[in-house]
Amino acid sequence: MRPEMEYLGYTYEVEYDDDPDDCTRKFWHIVRDSSGQEVKGENWGPYHNVTFDEFKQFVIDHIVASEQPEITSEIHEFYMMIERDRGNVRS
Repeated sequence: MRPEMEYLGYTYEVEYDDDPDDCTRKFWHIVRDSSGQEVKGENWGPYHNVTFDEFKQFVIDHIVASEQPEITSEIHEFYMMIERDRGNVRS
């Protein structure tokens, strides 16, 4: 399955089921980290169409909330990328 969205190595995939009787579409949201492992914790409902901004915020929240090792250049660059994306740092 091709990811719908990508951000900082994380991907968002969606599977859905159309119900022709009541004209609804039910979504299954799948977020994977850069190693391909499924990330739990999103709370989007089955009828919610996720936006890129919602996905991006989920990724940021997930990374910040997970246990981090000591600051490395890779983590520093990650935070700098977030701040550049927010417009707080010039390239």
